[in-house]
Amino acid sequence: VKDTAARRRLNKRTANAAKKVHANGTKGLGVGAKNKDAVKNVQVHLRAAGYDPKHTGGVFDERTEGMVKQFQRKKKLPVTGRVDGRTWNALEKSRIESKGPASPAQRIGEHSGAVKTTERLLKKLGFNPGKVDGVYTKATQRAVDRFRRAHKRKGIGKGVTAATLKAIKKASRGGITTTQLVKTMPGLSRSRAKTLLPHLNKAMREFGINTKKRQAAFLAQLGHESVSLRYFEEIASGAAYEGRLDLGNTQPGDGKRYKGRGPIQLTGRANYRSAGKALGLPLEAKPKMASRPSVGFRIAGWFWKTRGLNALADQGRFDDITRRINGGTNGAADRRARWAIAKRVL
Repeated sequence: VKDTAARRRLNKRTANAAKKVHANGTKGLGVGAKNKDAVKNVQVHLRAAGYDPKHTGGVFDERTEGMVKQFQRKKKLPVTGRVDGRTWNALEKSRIESKGPASPAQRIGEHSGAVKTTERLLKKLGFNPGKVDGVYTKATQRAVDRFRRAHKRKGIGKGVTAATLKAIKKASRGGITTTQLVKTMPGLSRSRAKTLLPHLNKAMREFGINTKKRQAAFLAQLGHESVSLRYFEEIASGAAYEGRLDLGNTQPGDGKRYKGRGPIQLTGRANYRSAGKALGLPLEAKPKMASRPSVGFRIAGWFWKTRGLNALADQGRFDDITRRINGGTNGAADRRARWAIAKRVL
């Protein structure tokens, strides 16, 4: 809704209509209201606020009443379904309406369902816009700019255009293909890749591993740890970890029970407990769950994100990633070789 002199005059007339007390004791605008221009203005602002009355022709019907009630609940106002002075004061602040999701571009100040969709997708991709409430704030803009930088797109500081929204949606769906996975994992069969791929892509989306830099580093490290995703459980018995207090192995048999599992080789009772708590899974009680691809990739993604490895991948600090995973530089040559392959493939 453009802030013009004509609109300001209309808003003033709408405010007067909202304050009016009728002969029957009711206040403001409600079902059957005669003031068509004021009702139409209310409907336009409802739509801008994300409460779509489906039409803006100036007829205050039950659909409009329902949207007013939803808006009042959200704003903690008396839920009457009528637009009185307090309701209009809150509703007038919703000023921007788009005919399409990003036409005109979403910008600071807009409050709409389209903005809420953008915020939700940005958060899913790991670019936190703050509260997902449909209000385009400076925090939303910063998240959009971080997305643009990560994907090498122009327009820093500008709102969400149709092209930007398309890129955000594509990235939220995106992952890698079966062919790309086979090429980045020497020795991995295509049939095995097809089985693993949905779990891998889902985990990468969940934990913000959503740019080529992040994915290349992630795949290289997982490829080394699991020998091209062939082993989701350590070949050794795990007896070497018995009594390792630094791993939280305090009970007899913990070494074997909490041996390395998953594509990043989660090891030790304490780590199983931490991962299980974070992911809502009973990993300490049922440690063998970690060897399932659906669980193992989530563990790897959780480990990756909580250790700040996305940021290191963004900066190209691959050796630092190795140190955070391994505690040293074990297998550094193989890891770097896999990284080079992944970067070429992706």
